[in-house]
Amino acid sequence: MYQRNLNRVQNNQYNFLKPKQFELNINYRSHNGILRLASPVIDLIQKFFPDSIDQLSPEFGEIDGPQPLIVENCNAETFFTTCINDKEEDDTHIEFRASQVVIVRDEKAKERVNKINKHIRPVFTVFDAKGLEFNDVILYNFFTDSPAGSKTFSHEKHYILSSELKHLYVAITRVRERLLIFDEDAELSEPIRTYWKDVF
Repeated sequence: MYQRNLNRVQNNQYNFLKPKQFELNINYRSHNGILRLASPVIDLIQKFFPDSIDQLSPEFGEIDGPQPLIVENCNAETFFTTCINDKEEDDTHIEFRASQVVIVRDEKAKERVNKINKHIRPVFTVFDAKGLEFNDVILYNFFTDSPAGSKTFSHEKHYILSSELKHLYVAITRVRERLLIFDEDAELSEPIRTYWKDVF
């Protein structure tokens, strides 16, 4: 019996239907303003770490939206006090509710945010936020707290950059509406800021 079935497979007597493959490249969560920031991150992964990611077409959204804001020249206390507590509505003000979040790298960064302003809730790590979505996101000290902060590059030593870029992509694409990126050490975020300016 086994041999007969094996012979059928080898002689291709079964009519297998080959499924048609297609890419789901429409992002229903994030608008194009967010995706224009996220897409270059994927480009970096595909360029420098091609074996670590599937080669897919760029994502696009069905609607446009505000461009993410990168906050510079500000300390954390001032940023969180001004950004969270100001009553005036402007592009940088976020009134924190259930659909807003601060995303940080790890539990230590989470504790720092809670010490700076105990009213800021929720605060998630990138890992905690994976699979979730929020109207507004503050990405805090992602580059300042990065373990890949060395200035000299070697492919073997810096393979961690692959996971760093993937974490950055996850954090950016949690957003439905507004994204603010704030790093206390502007020097550490300068390379990606320069790259984003060049591709926008």
